[in-house]
Amino acid sequence: MAGGALQAICEAWEAIANVDEAGLRVDLLFSRRDPAFDLTCPPPGPAPIIVRLREQTTLRVRMPSWAQPPAVTYAINGSPPASAADVIIDGYFELGELPPKSTVELWLPSRRETTRELIGGQQYEIDWHNDTVVDMRPPARFQALYGLDAD
Repeated sequence: MAGGALQAICEAWEAIANVDEAGLRVDLLFSRRDPAFDLTCPPPGPAPIIVRLREQTTLRVRMPSWAQPPAVTYAINGSPPASAADVIIDGYFELGELPPKSTVELWLPSRRETTRELIGGQQYEIDWHNDTVVDMRPPARFQALYGLDAD
């Protein structure tokens, strides 16, 4: 089981973002450094996702299903934030050719939700902040895993 878990982590790491002839495509919102870019994805809150480019490229960022386009904003190289509604196409935030050393900031809306899930025969209430679990009830038997929400 440990080998399978490690393989899954490696596969997820590789899937965060890729650069190819079509440009930079970000599919998972986790921070990552690469020779072509730096991707900073902060925990849920007011801070933006930041993409710093080292080479000229196009940019595509997969949007979470809960991030409705009218509520997403972005800025390029410190410009005033603008609505991303017109540049979100088929679930991706898309920008054309950007020069080297460009910085793109992307602000997603904040979503909070509580769901009820049946896991292993046990009923749980799970509090979400965007895609992050921030609390779970009942708590774990030996060590609480959640409850670390920082607003």
